[in-house]
Amino acid sequence: MEKLTESKKDLSFTLDMRKIPAVGLDLCFSASPRECALLAERFEVPEVKNFEATVHLKKQGKLTQMTGSFCSLVTQECVVTLEAFENTVSGDFLLLLSDEKQPDVSEEEIALTDEPTEYCAHGIIPFRDLLGEQFGLNLDPFPHKTRQPFEYREETSAPENPFSVLKGLTKGKKSV
Repeated sequence: MEKLTESKKDLSFTLDMRKIPAVGLDLCFSASPRECALLAERFEVPEVKNFEATVHLKKQGKLTQMTGSFCSLVTQECVVTLEAFENTVSGDFLLLLSDEKQPDVSEEEIALTDEPTEYCAHGIIPFRDLLGEQFGLNLDPFPHKTRQPFEYREETSAPENPFSVLKGLTKGKKSV
């Protein structure tokens, strides 16, 4: 496995998909502190502490298949208590990449997956954008602490509202 983290490569690394060897290519990514801050800003979370991803690229005809997984430690705000807490966000993904906007692929290649094809301009794979998108898709939009479940409580007394006076007018009257 080619380790990009050893040479301080981060998510801003790009790769020309035409240079992927026939046997495929394994890559490891680690987000820099600046990229963690950009992820936090983009997805409106208080902090992204780290982001690590492994990716496998393989040519499949005119398409490039990108499979991988990621794991990240983020600080989120609980929707129940509004307190900040740490949460692990992780996921696996499968993407089909093409250097053509409308790739002319066979039905056999399409049958490999139901995933839509991602367009990579000039055949350059933008790992920051693609991995950031996967992070966002796996981020819980309504995070809550595991010890703070949301509980519905029915009100014991009816709240005062402007129509409560009308309710009293209809009692005891017969309709015409």
